Amino acid sequence: MTEGSAPSAAIPEPDGAPAAAGTLSSGTASRHLTPGAAAALAGICLLWGVNVVMMKISTEGFPPALTAGLRNLVAAVIFAVVLLAMRQPVFHRDRRLRDGIVIGVLFGLDFLFMYTGLPHTNASRAVIFMYTHPIWVALGAHFLFSYDRLTWRRVLGLALALGGIISVFGTRTGDLPAGYVLGDLMQLGCAVFWAATTLYIKRMSESYEISAVHVLFYQLVFSIPLLLLASLLFERGFAINITAAVGWSLAYQTFIIASASYLVWYWMVTHYHVTNLVVFSMLTPIFGVLAGAVVLGEHVSGWLLVGLGLVLGGIYLVAARSRKTGAAVPSHVESQP
Repeated sequence: MTEGSAPSAAIPEPDGAPAAAGTLSSGTASRHLTPGAAAALAGICLLWGVNVVMMKISTEGFPPALTAGLRNLVAAVIFAVVLLAMRQPVFHRDRRLRDGIVIGVLFGLDFLFMYTGLPHTNASRAVIFMYTHPIWVALGAHFLFSYDRLTWRRVLGLALALGGIISVFGTRTGDLPAGYVLGDLMQLGCAVFWAATTLYIKRMSESYEISAVHVLFYQLVFSIPLLLLASLLFERGFAINITAAVGWSLAYQTFIIASASYLVWYWMVTHYHVTNLVVFSMLTPIFGVLAGAVVLGEHVSGWLLVGLGLVLGGIYLVAARSRKTGAAVPSHVESQP
């Protein structure tokens, strides 16, 4: 899943943390999660929460944009193999390819903001801003889809989330890096681009059928040129220092997150209704804040926890199924950072 930020296969969304495709092709998804599936989802959210810390560690010794590009490259190769094993064409020859390029660029911008912003803020703050993604999806859907308007419940959710963002912005501790405001804003930018990816995929799903694995693959493969170009232009003077911690963090992001967790997430979104997965994604920022405190020793203030609670409350109100209409927002669950 921003997501990142991780791809967007059928999303709740971030490393992002997989892509937004679950509901694009699966008409036989089970409505209820089994205990085993719920445990697996909680485990994935734990992995994604810890991933924000791993990304933070890797940026201390390896260029951020290059890290994102290389991890997406490995994941893209794996999903290309999956497509071949499914006897599916790796690339389409119609508008699905064009739209795939668009979501790949949006996904690349999501990761660019996420990775390059992390050195400028704390992981515990970053994960909260990153996972405001469903809020921006709901706001964008109100203007883009006539059937997906804001209700009083969603407006209240937006207000709570805004209060949470303000609370986190106002939290200042001694361990904050210089220029943390820029880092915070870049994580919000990550959430906005992640939401734009979700909304574009939602539009795609209304126009034609496309498999979740193709959506995942397109997001990954077409984000790579943008990320590598950004690294070439802006990271030439980066002093690479690959310590054991940096090396393990790079391996974690590449093989556990961008490969294994994306494959499990893809399986989940093709077997269970996306709306049943959305609430589970709210565990990710909780795990991220805890991981920042335990692994990096980041100070978790009372106001930061208040902000986290308000953001999660807002997400719940925005994403929860309406008792009157049965609708839920967002209607897709994307990849995580």
